[in-house]
Order: sequence, then C-alpha cells, then structure tokens
Amino acid sequence: MKKEFKNLKGKSILCALCLAVTTFFMPFYGSFIFLGEPEIPEILKEE
Repeated sequence: MKKEFKNLKGKSILCALCLAVTTFFMPFYGSFIFLGEPEIPEILKEE
C-alpha cells in the first residue's frame, strides 16, 4: 500500500512538473508548435 502511494506521488510530481514547463513555454512556443504556425514569436526574433 505504501509503495503504491509513493509511486502515485512520484507520478503526480512528474505530471505537475510537465504542466509547469508547458505553462512556462506556452506563451513563447504555444502557437508555434501546437498550431503549426510558421510565424516566429517576437521574443525569439529579438535574441
């Protein structure tokens, strides 16, 4: 029982981490990757 709980906790942490990374990169790469738009975001053009 404890092992299952630990495994579930690890998965939820991993999922939360993925969500945090996605949320962070969404404004920069969201439309570029997920919608497949050819336009490069302004933030990337400046660099």
